This record gives sequence, C-alpha cells and structure tokens, in this order.
Amino acid sequence: MISLVEEHPTATHFMFIAASGEGGDDGNKSAFAWWLMSPKAETLASGNNTLTSSVADWSNAALLQAVLEAVSQGHVPEGARLHVISDQKSLTDLLRKDRAIRRAEGYLKTSGEPLAYAEKWRELDIAFDDFNLHLSAGRAKSGLGKDIFLKLKGLVAILKNNIDNDDDWTSSLGPSKEIGINQREPKDPATSAVPGFPADWRWLISNSIPPPVKPAPKKRKATGRK
Repeated sequence: MISLVEEHPTATHFMFIAASGEGGDDGNKSAFAWWLMSPKAETLASGNNTLTSSVADWSNAALLQAVLEAVSQGHVPEGARLHVISDQKSLTDLLRKDRAIRRAEGYLKTSGEPLAYAEKWRELDIAFDDFNLHLSAGRAKSGLGKDIFLKLKGLVAILKNNIDNDDDWTSSLGPSKEIGINQREPKDPATSAVPGFPADWRWLISNSIPPPVKPAPKKRKATGRK
C-alpha cells in the first residue's frame, strides 16, 4: 500500500517544499514550490511562485514563503496535523519548535539577535493559530518520501531556469499558479535538464502530480432576509 506514514505516524497532511535560487537575468530570483499530500500520497493541492531575494539566505526565505502561502490560502484544513518535509535543517528545526515558545522568546535567536525573517514567522504563527494546526517537520525518511521530494527538487530547478522566460513561465499569472497541466508533450523525453526529468517542465508537472482538488465553497448561513 502506498503510504507516507513512515514520514510521521500521526500526520494527516504532508507538505513537501523545495526552492532553487540565484536565477533570472540578474541572478537574484528564487523559485519555490510545494505539494500538499494525504497519508496515501494523494495530491490535495500544489503551488509555485518566485521570490526576488538578493539575500544570502535565499533558500530559507523562499521555503518560509512557500509554507506561509500554502497555509494562509486555506489549503490545509482546520485542525490538521501537518508534517512539513524539507532538506533545510534550520527551517525544519524552527518549525518543530512550539510557536508559543517562539513568541515568548520574542522571535530572537539564542544569541539575542532577531530571528531571520521574524515578521514572516509572526505571520506564519498567526496562520497556524487561525487554522489550529499541529506542526511537525523534518527531512524525507521513506523511499516514497525521498522520491517525491526529489521530483519536487527537479521541478523547482527547471522553474528557476525559466524565471525570465516569458514563453515558459508567465509571471502575470500570480501566486500559486497551477501551470502546465496537460499543456503539451516533450519534444524529446530523453533530453533532461535535471537527471531523470524531461527538459520540458510543463510535461514534468503534468506527469508528476494530478490537478489539485479544490475545496467546495462554504455555504452561507441563512439570515432571514429576502
């Protein structure tokens, strides 16, 4: 049976996040992407975007934005036990830390210096509170988890290489654009920009994950007015 339970036995949702930086004509842009999955590795939602990041720590900046985007847009249901999978230990260590402790510490490091992107962490903690989420995080452990994560890493590498290519990535589509689902087949599947993946990133997306399931609209309560 296909299962992500080995990653975390009590998690109800698994979020894979990855980023690739120093892209674009000026070398100051990062691409990030996230996949939200069920314990049975079913894709529930996905998103990707770019971040202008002339900072040295572009990877954590982009990954933090990926989690914030997915949670704040309501893709993770209220009360979920969310397990975030990333290869950035500094980020997963902070995600595992109780948000009440982060607040009590004033979003400061043990050295007394402000936590990097403290305002983003505040935003994220508010979103965690709003949806009453239970957080855990770490690197991929299982064979399935590692395979999914490597596919996502391959995707963001290809996206980063196309940041300033308007033909392949239209920036005006906005945040969390669902791009490339069944748009076209690769010209040459044997040609690979990332080992194991076709050079055509739109084919990669359409063959890696199914379209996300959109939540049903909430019903409005009757007010008695006509």
